Amino acid sequence: MADADRDPLPDSAADSGVGGPAARDSASPGIQRRPAGERVLSRRTMLQAGAAFGVAGFAAGCAVGASDMEPTLAPLTNSVGKQIVIAVNRIPAGGATLVTIDRRPVILARDKDDAVVAHSAVCTHQRCTVQPDGGNLLCPCHGSRFDAFTGDVLRGPAELPLEPVEIAIDDGNVVAG
Repeated sequence: MADADRDPLPDSAADSGVGGPAARDSASPGIQRRPAGERVLSRRTMLQAGAAFGVAGFAAGCAVGASDMEPTLAPLTNSVGKQIVIAVNRIPAGGATLVTIDRRPVILARDKDDAVVAHSAVCTHQRCTVQPDGGNLLCPCHGSRFDAFTGDVLRGPAELPLEPVEIAIDDGNVVAG
């Protein structure tokens, strides 16, 4: 074997991790060259990657499991068993608020005379949840604007109005219809 082909580092340096192929390939630490020119990840790099994926998977599983394990509180109900959603005085006069009724997002709008109406908060364009914006409702996805009191489209791209939701007022509270 010619001197140019020989490994300039002694075997002890290569075995100790101080030299060897990884030391000569400083542009890609943790990757060693095989004699045929193929690149392979070192054992240490593989173990680190496996540990990182394992921790990430465990954390994701915990996050999903934690929400499933939260106690579910029964909604408040009125004397006839209907769900109390919110007190009327908590809805801004001349404005709207976003609530959940039967696990669906709903917009409650209150006029200056304390009349309250409800519409689905799901935009009819591409099903995003609209947000209150004074007496209007704004879709954050594509900019559709709706009248909070009628559900009518004020500006597209949505073409259909928001669906009305049945509610009632009982003892100063909005109750599910």
